[in-house]
Amino acid sequence: MKYFDYNFSIIEYLNRLIYYLYIIVANSNHIIYIFVLSLILIAMQILIGTIIREYCDNNKITVKKLAALVGVTPDALYKMIRSNQISINLLQRISAALNFNFFSYYGATTESESNKQELEALRSAFASQKQEMDQMKIRMQLLEQENTYLKQINRLLEGKSITN
Repeated sequence: MKYFDYNFSIIEYLNRLIYYLYIIVANSNHIIYIFVLSLILIAMQILIGTIIREYCDNNKITVKKLAALVGVTPDALYKMIRSNQISINLLQRISAALNFNFFSYYGATTESESNKQELEALRSAFASQKQEMDQMKIRMQLLEQENTYLKQINRLLEGKSITN
């Protein structure tokens, strides 16, 4: 049974659940609201052992082989996977051995569509600000040059008024 889609982080799953919760609250059915809230709380507990077991099953890697790769006994690894409690050090070794970042389930590491749109909007705003700044630099250079000319003209005019 597949529990997770590896293309999404747990944060994206939580965002989806919160969206569904919002829809349910809008319909104000309190029993369903409580049910969805409990689903969110369950989803917040990251079942890393289940994720690792599923990844191994999908890639035809036995827990015994994984245990040998990371330097623990198969029994110890089975217990950790079943309890869903794995140390950071062991998770780093498992990630390295399987060449898969299991830490991605503890935070948003993939860009969602809204993040991509926000990033693109920021890039566009930055580009327009940069263009405006470049235009201001050119304008400033022209004003400095004009100021230099006016100072020269002013000196020339002062020199003529002294002689007259």
